[in-house]
Amino acid sequence: MVVEDVTEGQWNEKVLSQDHVAVDFWAPWCPFCVKLAPVFEQVSGEVSDMKFVKVNVQNEQNIASKYGVLGIPAIKFFCHGKEVGGVVGYRTKEQLKQDIAKVRAEDESCVANSSDMKR
Repeated sequence: MVVEDVTEGQWNEKVLSQDHVAVDFWAPWCPFCVKLAPVFEQVSGEVSDMKFVKVNVQNEQNIASKYGVLGIPAIKFFCHGKEVGGVVGYRTKEQLKQDIAKVRAEDESCVANSSDMKR
């Protein structure tokens, strides 16, 4: 599954108005961001009830600043327009899937209307 780049002009439509979203904050000059990209894309194909998008912090500094992104790669999770968690640094596929499960388990807005992840 292709992970879509999101700009500030698309943020409300592509992230805040969606039920469950994982956002990868990245930059092309960041080696760990480049390493995370295929993992993020692979997990996006396995978690069917969550939208996966990415934000280039070099081009979209306002979004990164608004959500307190100080280090990259950073993945933030949004449920029903609300930020509900996040992690900073490279994640393996297994770690990322665990992060998603943890966010869903800890936040009621993520639990509502979510189905189990594909294995």
